[in-house]
Amino acid sequence: MVRLLPMTAVLALLCVCVNSSVATPPTWQDTYTALLQERVKSGMVDYSRMKDDKRLAVVLQSLSKINHSTLKGNEKKAFFINVYNAFTLKLMCDFWPVKSIRDLGNETVVGSATKTTPWDRRIVTLYDKTYTLNEIEHSILRPMGDARIHYAIVCAAKSCPPLRNEAFATAALDAQLDDQARTFLQNPTWNSIDTEQSKAALSSIFSWFSQDFGSTDRDLLLAIAPYLPAEKAKHVRDNVGRYRITYKDYDWSANGR
Repeated sequence: MVRLLPMTAVLALLCVCVNSSVATPPTWQDTYTALLQERVKSGMVDYSRMKDDKRLAVVLQSLSKINHSTLKGNEKKAFFINVYNAFTLKLMCDFWPVKSIRDLGNETVVGSATKTTPWDRRIVTLYDKTYTLNEIEHSILRPMGDARIHYAIVCAAKSCPPLRNEAFATAALDAQLDDQARTFLQNPTWNSIDTEQSKAALSSIFSWFSQDFGSTDRDLLLAIAPYLPAEKAKHVRDNVGRYRITYKDYDWSANGR
């Protein structure tokens, strides 16, 4: 005798078959994260392989189609951090191999007698407008008032904070930025705190953008303290007036591997 399945069982099997045959297409964030995880190790970029990786073009095209004028808060912040880093990667890939991103700044701007820097190139196409990297950083990101962006945007130099090997995401952004801050501030290559002599040898980033971290050395030290190891953080807070700050030379060598 042939037994018939109950109708509910038949419907359940149909749902399983349909769901298993229709895969959810990856988002641009998924594609970008996969690209970064494969091509970026410890902040260093394999530009030789990335320049031939079609996923970068897919990510850039996706970013360019988003109407960013509707974005607000962390969604806007995450979007423009990703934009800055992705288009910087594109710039480096277009000219790789190159010793330093600063070597890409010797072309004259059309219609101008002055020379341009790589950050003045109008290379960032978003929706209905074209931007420079400088405009993304100084006119959009910095005015948002979150100094942690300086731990996240990467200008392709070895002294920059390490390039994160995943896309910045709205829901996880605060945790990602805090993690970037800890990674950057706790690595003596970029920043070192000497509690015995109350000295702080910091990245030149803190000198260039000092106003983003407060108006005084005290403000700066208190701004970075939360991201230091617990004992160092306590020492900095308890002795903030005694600390002497110096700034490290910036290594503009390309962050390529």
